[in-house]
Amino acid sequence: MSAPANESAASRLPGLTLVRMAALALGCASLCALSAGCQPWLVADSVTKSLPSAKTPAEADTSDRGSRADSVIATDASKQITTARPQSESTAQEYLLNEVATDEPHRVLRSETPNFWDCDLAVIQQIALTNVAIIRDRSQFLSPGNSLLTNPDLVASGFDPAIQEAGGPFNGTGVGQALGDFDPFFITRTVWGHNELLQNNRFLSGGLAPGMELSEDSAAFSARVEKTLSTGGVVSVGQEWDYNQNNVPARLYPSVYTGRLYGEFRQPLLAGAGSDFTSVAGPLWRNPTGNTLNQGVVIARLNTEMSMYDFENRVQALLKNLEDAWWDLALAYETYNAELESRENMRRIWENVKGRLNQVEGVDASDEAQARENYYEHCATTDDALTNVYQRESQLRRLVGMPVNDGRLIRPAGTLETDEKTPDWHQALAQALTQRVELRRQKANLRGLAAQRDAAHNLTRPRLDFISGYQLNGFGDDLFGMGSSNPPFPSAYSTQFSTNQTGWNLGLEFSMPIGFRAPQARQQNLELRLAKGNAALQAQELEISHELANAFQQADRWVAVAQSNIARRDAARQRVEALEAKERIVGQNVTDLLLRAQSSLMQAEVAVRRSFAEYRKALAELSFRTGSMLDRYSISMAETVRDPAAYAQALKVNLERVKRGGTNVRLETEPEFEVVTASSKEEVPGEPRKTAPPMMRSRSNAQP
Repeated sequence: MSAPANESAASRLPGLTLVRMAALALGCASLCALSAGCQPWLVADSVTKSLPSAKTPAEADTSDRGSRADSVIATDASKQITTARPQSESTAQEYLLNEVATDEPHRVLRSETPNFWDCDLAVIQQIALTNVAIIRDRSQFLSPGNSLLTNPDLVASGFDPAIQEAGGPFNGTGVGQALGDFDPFFITRTVWGHNELLQNNRFLSGGLAPGMELSEDSAAFSARVEKTLSTGGVVSVGQEWDYNQNNVPARLYPSVYTGRLYGEFRQPLLAGAGSDFTSVAGPLWRNPTGNTLNQGVVIARLNTEMSMYDFENRVQALLKNLEDAWWDLALAYETYNAELESRENMRRIWENVKGRLNQVEGVDASDEAQARENYYEHCATTDDALTNVYQRESQLRRLVGMPVNDGRLIRPAGTLETDEKTPDWHQALAQALTQRVELRRQKANLRGLAAQRDAAHNLTRPRLDFISGYQLNGFGDDLFGMGSSNPPFPSAYSTQFSTNQTGWNLGLEFSMPIGFRAPQARQQNLELRLAKGNAALQAQELEISHELANAFQQADRWVAVAQSNIARRDAARQRVEALEAKERIVGQNVTDLLLRAQSSLMQAEVAVRRSFAEYRKALAELSFRTGSMLDRYSISMAETVRDPAAYAQALKVNLERVKRGGTNVRLETEPEFEVVTASSKEEVPGEPRKTAPPMMRSRSNAQP
């Protein structure tokens, strides 16, 4: 349970309820207390296993920095600020994400006691993934070209895959639009008319004497349903009716209905024929010139797949940036603790020198001035370290979409030290060649180019279409044969369905451009793009191997540096202890050497902690370069394009390639992964798959 903010330190520490905590303060330290650099509240448990536990130094610097008062002021224990770890507990659900902060940010000159939130990295990741609607880039913060402010349409978002499937950001062809080409299309038309016209010829007027007026009423109705087939053919069924009534005497009926019920079928036999072409380029009637070959369902799904790869890549980058920011914040806390401890050591040395001034041989005013100078120098560096803590915490909040200040100060609960080791080189390289999102995206792009090349080759043939039709004709005095209709044809529908008046047609339609220069140029263009894509894929694999090599080098570098820094810290601590013993036992004045030794010890402490933090970041870099950031934290996307069986096979093949050194070979463009949606039901043509923005979820057992 979290302790109340106004609870005293003693009441929160078992066994210290009746204990008064005394603090020594220098005469010039009131301004230091006003600035956060001399505030003791950030003294926390060490996040490095090899370092001492957290301290609660009794500090109450209440005198002005400009004075040189020699008094030592004791403060009441009830005014001390506890730094015990368990101050507050929280979960991701307690935060309203993306809320604009109304509280002031944490600053050095704001004297306040923060309410720490000691949380794990997993909680921060949960908040970030919950707020994945907009993915922020760490490197763009404070940049004049920050795309979140200058061009938010280009910012990575969890909506991007769904937007792409619905047509893309530029209203292109999505899966729904591509499937829409195969939807039945209904067309109907109804027209009424009246016409009066003087006649000039008895024979051409149907029996009306010259000079008489032809009065005519008419109506036309048509209804038609067309359906495009996956083979590129078009089948249509329609009904047409024409009504005519006039005063011409030479007619069986003054008013008559004529029409037909018909069916038609057209099927390409050469260019544009087959479901392979139609699924890639779309129906040929939509693009008769063949200028674009990427309007089919296959290309639309590949575009969606590549958009999901892009989204996954941005999520992995977010997790990488988040972990880097997390360990930078942990290092900032550790650095502040080291600076604060060093400042207190400098204060004690200054007090000791002042107490021995003019009383011990060899201790003069220059020694006191030097000790005072070092103390204020460390006050300044402590303020700087505190500002760094605030900035790192704010940057972490920005990455996950939290407000600037919600009344708590995030403090990492984990340790900088880790037992995690670097993986095997060959296994890591094989995993990177299999799992890196950039390679999977490029392979999907190559599959699309190969499919378009085959479609372009299809169009280098002449166009030959088979056409056919059949119809039932109708004629009658009345449409339905109701009322006072006259024989022998009282009902037009009865005449039509008696099948005594039929018609049909069969034929072929041929067309071709002489020379085929445009189709051949399109095919050559796609072949060149495919060749370039394969070369780029090989270059990407080589580039990834170099990236991974650099990550391995950095990991080993910080392990070696950490070992040396630990030895350096031990030597610096022994040096301080030896000088203090020399001053205490022998009585020799070693103020200058002691001040230098204390500064060196503080620098060594910071160097050790920085080594641990950089090694943690190097491990995250290794996971990022192998494409396994999601697996690292057991995170999966609700909609994935990974086929576990295909992935296992690809990993096996790549591991064999790596071990025999044959990575620089031509790769097949056959799909290694297939799109697996959240719904396993079979898609119905004409019913586009509804895709929600991919949500992130944790999984207990990470699948490769």
